[in-house]
Amino acid sequence: MVNKTHLISDLKQIMGREQKVEILNFYKGLPVSSSAQVQNLEGDVAVLKIEPPCSVCLEWEDTTWLLVGEPLGAVACSVLSFDILEGIGKLGNWDLPDARFGNRMNIRVEPAEPTLVDVEGPVETVIAQLHDVSLTGVGMRLSAELREKFFKKYDRVKFTLHLPNGSMRLSGQIKTITPLGEDERLGIVFTETITQRGLIPSYISCRRIAILQELTARYDMAFEAQAAAAQEVS
Repeated sequence: MVNKTHLISDLKQIMGREQKVEILNFYKGLPVSSSAQVQNLEGDVAVLKIEPPCSVCLEWEDTTWLLVGEPLGAVACSVLSFDILEGIGKLGNWDLPDARFGNRMNIRVEPAEPTLVDVEGPVETVIAQLHDVSLTGVGMRLSAELREKFFKKYDRVKFTLHLPNGSMRLSGQIKTITPLGEDERLGIVFTETITQRGLIPSYISCRRIAILQELTARYDMAFEAQAAAAQEVS
């Protein structure tokens, strides 16, 4: 648990120094951050002025992460409210990030369109859905029933990854199995060298640009919608 007394004390000092902090979220697998400044403290609630466009994530996310530097580092918190017109967010219910937070900081991107992959395991070849791609591995989504029947942690698998810029026959090892809605995500780490998976860096770079452009468009749409609604009320 976070020591709230120490956290609030640190935030008071940060506010006094007018020091910037970062608000971190994940959009389509990609870590995205917004610069922010603490405006006020209302008990255990921090009121921040958050810069666009990635701040739009607070429109639908219940949880975000506040990056405040050492010694606290990253602190998980609830999004209590967010006014996109004013750029003001209220954060509270502070907690430590879970053990998976560090892994999520690796750049991974979700595909633009649903992509099915034949995953060849020790027992059977099963059709899974590509969930995300990183420089070191992929996430595959499949039903909990199929996963329990055919795959377990540390199994070695093979699959062909079809990307817009080409296809690759790859192999890897299942390192993590985590819940994903009603399904499960297999975290597969590549066993090939970087040279053998050479198409992946360019794919990630292109997807990263597209995801950030999409996020900017979502911010513009949300801002315009709220501005129109506010004008009608006035």
